Amino acid sequence: MCVSPSCYHFGCPPFFPPLPPMLVRQLRLLKCCCADTIPFCTEVIIKTLQDIAFSDPTQDLALGQLVVLLQYNWPREEERFASIITAIQKRKKFSIADYLPYIIVIDMLEELVFLSNCESLEITLVAHAEGSRTRTVTRGLNREAREELMAAVDRQVQRCHEPIEPVLREFFQKEKLCITSEK
Repeated sequence: MCVSPSCYHFGCPPFFPPLPPMLVRQLRLLKCCCADTIPFCTEVIIKTLQDIAFSDPTQDLALGQLVVLLQYNWPREEERFASIITAIQKRKKFSIADYLPYIIVIDMLEELVFLSNCESLEITLVAHAEGSRTRTVTRGLNREAREELMAAVDRQVQRCHEPIEPVLREFFQKEKLCITSEK
């Protein structure tokens, strides 16, 4: 739990009144649970990843992680997500295959599928198995890849009513090395 009055930008409610100036340097230890730490950690990681993702145009991982984390405060994070979409369109190439299983907000899925259908962009939403046989049909479209993409998106849409906290908890646990590594 945040106890500092300067912590309002993290969206934390004020649990204590502001401290008098002479007591500002005191440390209060409070019990907190996962429900208290997820919002704080999510916001801190978003701020860090945002700096990395937008400063280096080769950071697909940081953009993908941002998309996953922005779900926590959806739809308040629509503006940040729009800036990610703009960055993807400028890059012309983007891969989010590793993070698609963590995306359950329908608006985000819809936008990512729309981008994957743009001919001028090279968007990878689903990792294709090596050695899988695919058949190219008219106009260079790959039928098996398209079916695989639709099946993956359909699985995520079916999860849209799940609470986001367990999804983020799983994301933090499985991707902690990737999130904490230096970019």
